[in-house]
Amino acid sequence: MVKNNKKLNVIILALTILVSAFFTCGFYSKRGSVDGLPVNKVSCREIVKRVNENYVKLIKDKQLLITVNQKNNIKRFSFSYPQINFTTNVYECMYMAKNTGKCCKTTAFYYLNGIDDIVNAICYECSKTPIDAYVEFKSKKQKKFEYFDSENGYFVDKIDLKKKILNSLSNGNFAEIGIDVIDKSAQVFKDDMLKRTKLLSAFSTYYDENNTERSHNIALASKLINGCVLQKGEQFSFNKTVGERTKERGFKKAKIISKGEFVEGYGGGVCQVSTTLYNAVLLANLLVTERHQHSLAVGYAEPSFDAMVNGRYVDFRFENTTEFPIYISSTAGEGAISFYIYGLHSGYEIKKKSVIKKIIAPPEQKICYGDEDKILQYEKSGIESEGYLEYRKNGLLVKVKKISQDFYNPTRLIVQKKTKSIAKN
Repeated sequence: MVKNNKKLNVIILALTILVSAFFTCGFYSKRGSVDGLPVNKVSCREIVKRVNENYVKLIKDKQLLITVNQKNNIKRFSFSYPQINFTTNVYECMYMAKNTGKCCKTTAFYYLNGIDDIVNAICYECSKTPIDAYVEFKSKKQKKFEYFDSENGYFVDKIDLKKKILNSLSNGNFAEIGIDVIDKSAQVFKDDMLKRTKLLSAFSTYYDENNTERSHNIALASKLINGCVLQKGEQFSFNKTVGERTKERGFKKAKIISKGEFVEGYGGGVCQVSTTLYNAVLLANLLVTERHQHSLAVGYAEPSFDAMVNGRYVDFRFENTTEFPIYISSTAGEGAISFYIYGLHSGYEIKKKSVIKKIIAPPEQKICYGDEDKILQYEKSGIESEGYLEYRKNGLLVKVKKISQDFYNPTRLIVQKKTKSIAKN
């Protein structure tokens, strides 16, 4: 019995030792570590804190260096903690350590705060926008244009720079990044500007300089147009550019055509300005979008090549249908008004042709009486006419274009005779 009891005690002791060993080993086998910190002895919060502190110590000694080779100029940019920061897999490691009993080593993912803004800022600072050649129009000077040559530029490839930053951070070595700028050429050169500022047309008409009021109005309207620049697709309006012809705006009274008669009105002579510009526009191969004939033929232009304007309702307009700007220069003085139009030449040599289809005899003269003998109105034949433009290349006629068909009224001779009663007195 005693032997049996001893034997039972030995078995129980052995079982106790085995169970104790099993539970002891099992317990500790499920209690691993994170970066050497035992998860059974150190709280989760403390583990996270210590792991982050260790990485901060590492990252504080590092810098991300970016060198940009900006042609003959080197620019350097450096970034350090906390602009460079990190995240770790510490929580994942703690989970694995507790559930597998393994010793886990954390890893860090490094990143640059505001990377997109930083990349944009570096690219902006290290880039140079190319400057196209350009021209300044000096309509009042003999040399109408001053030319400025182009300058090439360069830029930093944003996508490449960001990729290199991410690669440098990903391995934790923070290898220095070198970037070369990329050349960017200008698109417009001085030779282009020279071609785009050729003289397209010049046209002049003439007037009596002794008629001071009319001469004044012509000079004023010419001055208001001089220096105009029309961009591609832009439309020129004579009335909008010159403005209202009023005393307040400096215009004087002179002869104008109104309802088929010559009468006094502010701005007399301005129609000669619009007519001169009209002819220059035609010769420059620009698109006329509004033009009106006079009711009477005028002496300063051929039939079908006049352009009447009247206040704000009857306008002369044209459009720049070329690909580049049109420049308008004007001079008036010594009995002549001239317009010069510059731009890209169409390649055509253009000539005007006025064709008179019919002459209408003036009505019989009219006699009226007054205080002296004088002619109130001169007779003028009426005209039916057509206007044509002839287009030539290298001297050869390419096409003929009919641009207008016009009718100008005849006017009778009106003579004033001195009455007998006035003569006796």
